[in-house]
Amino acid sequence: MRWTAPIGLAVLLAGAGVFFAVQDLGRADQYASVGSFLLALAVAGGSVALHLRHRGDAPAPEAPPIREAPAAGDPPPHNTIVDAGVVFTGPGARADITITPDGRRLRRKK
Repeated sequence: MRWTAPIGLAVLLAGAGVFFAVQDLGRADQYASVGSFLLALAVAGGSVALHLRHRGDAPAPEAPPIREAPAAGDPPPHNTIVDAGVVFTGPGARADITITPDGRRLRRKK
């Protein structure tokens, strides 16, 4: 039962290939043009229907609060970075942490 859709799609594609193979190039081009137009209409209609269906479901996201930059004389913010088994903490703490393809963690405190 779970193979019905893939088998049906394969048969449909094979049938379309045979159909276009027996047509001359001009007619096949015309059929393909009409088919692509109908497919575009179906996709556009489905998109509009989904948009109208889900338009009222989710509330609009709220804008994040705007944070003001600290004044020139203020100390930098106190950051804590926890990753790769190391904790960097303090004003302006930064770390470059790279995970290599073999799973090792490379870290460099800045």
